[in-house]
Amino acid sequence: MEKLIYTSFSPNTRLKDLLLNINILFSPWTWIKGDYSDKIKAVFEAKFPSSKAFTFNYARSGMYVLFKSLGVSNFQVVVQGYTCVVAVSPVKGSGAEVVYADIDPGTGNISIEDLKKKITDKTKVILFQYTYGSSSGIEDIVEVCRERKLLLVEDCTNTVFGKHKDKFIGSFGDAAIFSFGRDKAISGVDGGLILINNKNLIQDFVKEYDKPGYPSVSWVINELVYPIIWSSIKALFNIKVGKLIHFIFTKFGILTKATSESEKRGEILEISICLMPNGLARLAYNQLKDINVINDHRKSIVEIYESGLKDIKGLELFKYQGGNVLLRFSLKVDRRNEFVEYMRRNNVYLGDWYTTPIAPKEVKLDLVGYKHGMCSNSEFVCEKIVNLPTHINLSKKDAEFIVKLVKAFYAD
Repeated sequence: MEKLIYTSFSPNTRLKDLLLNINILFSPWTWIKGDYSDKIKAVFEAKFPSSKAFTFNYARSGMYVLFKSLGVSNFQVVVQGYTCVVAVSPVKGSGAEVVYADIDPGTGNISIEDLKKKITDKTKVILFQYTYGSSSGIEDIVEVCRERKLLLVEDCTNTVFGKHKDKFIGSFGDAAIFSFGRDKAISGVDGGLILINNKNLIQDFVKEYDKPGYPSVSWVINELVYPIIWSSIKALFNIKVGKLIHFIFTKFGILTKATSESEKRGEILEISICLMPNGLARLAYNQLKDINVINDHRKSIVEIYESGLKDIKGLELFKYQGGNVLLRFSLKVDRRNEFVEYMRRNNVYLGDWYTTPIAPKEVKLDLVGYKHGMCSNSEFVCEKIVNLPTHINLSKKDAEFIVKLVKAFYAD
C-alpha cells in the first residue's frame, strides 16, 4: 500500500500531539481557562523582548481587533492581491477600504512598484504578507512606510520564528500577526497571536482586546475532535474507509472548514471574535516547544526540493531569502491540472495556495472589492501554482519520492 503524502489535512499532528489532544478532550475542565495562552505569549515576548503579545481564537480575530484599534475606518489599507479572504475580511470589517496591490511573480510577495502606485492620501496601513514564509521585499516596504509615514503590519501567518538577515520575521513593523491554524507553522487547530511592536499602539489595542470573551464549549469540542478525525481519515485513506469518514463528518458539520460562508463573502462576524481557549493553546504550545526542530526539518526538506528540482523545463521555483522557513515549497508549473492529477494518482496530494487572487475559489470576488485585471501578475501565478509539503510528518525519503515524480512527469 502506497503511503499517503499530503500538504494539508492537519499536517502538523504528530503522535504526541494526538495523544495530548485525546487527553485534553477528556479533560473538559481545562478547555476554556488556564495558563497555556500566557505560556505562548511568554515564548513570543522572549523572542521579541520589546513587544507585547496577545492571543485569540483565530489569527483573523486578532487582525480585526488590531485594525479596529488602529482607527482605520474611512482610510485605506493596502493588501496584496494574492492572499486568503481571512486576511481581507478583518480589514474590511474594521471599516477600512481595501486596496489591492499586485505581487512580484518571482516571489509571491507584494510588488514594491505596484504598491507605490496604489498609495494615496487616504492610505494608512500597509499589510505585508510573508507568502509561504518568504521575506523577499520586506526592507523595501519598511523604507516606503518610513518615507510615507504609514503603519506597517506584518502578516506572519505562514511562519513562526523565520528570519530575514538574522532578524526575526515579525519585528520589522508596528505590529505582526501569527497563526496557529490547522495548516500553519504550528497548530492549535485554530488560534492566533498579535504582536504589538510599536508601544504607541498598545493602549488603544488593549481597549479593544478587553471586549471579546471566550468561545463556546461546543465550538471548542468541534476544534478538539478535528485532528482526531483527520488522523483516522489519513490512516484509512487508502482502503477508502477514510474517504467515507471524511464524507460523513463533513456532511454533518462536525469536520469544520477553515473558512466560513460569511467570510467567503468578505464578512467577519463579531460573535466569532474571541480569546484563545486554554485547550487549543495547550495544543499549540506543545508544538511551539519544538519549533526549532520543526523549522530545521522544514529547511532540510526545502534543500531536497531546491537541489532536485532546479533547471527542470516546465516548472519555475519561487525565490526566497536565507533564514526563511517555508510553510510550503511552491512551484509555477506548466500543465498544472495534468500534473496535480498525476501526483494524486501516485498518492501525493498537493496544496493549492492560491488558485485565485483572493482564496479560496468560492470567494465572491466582487464582495471583497477585487475585479479581474487588478493584479495581473497574481492572476498569472494563480494559473500555474502548486505547493509541495514541508511539514514535520513528511520524511526526507518522501521528499525525494516527490522530486522523482516531478522529474518523471516533466521528462515526458
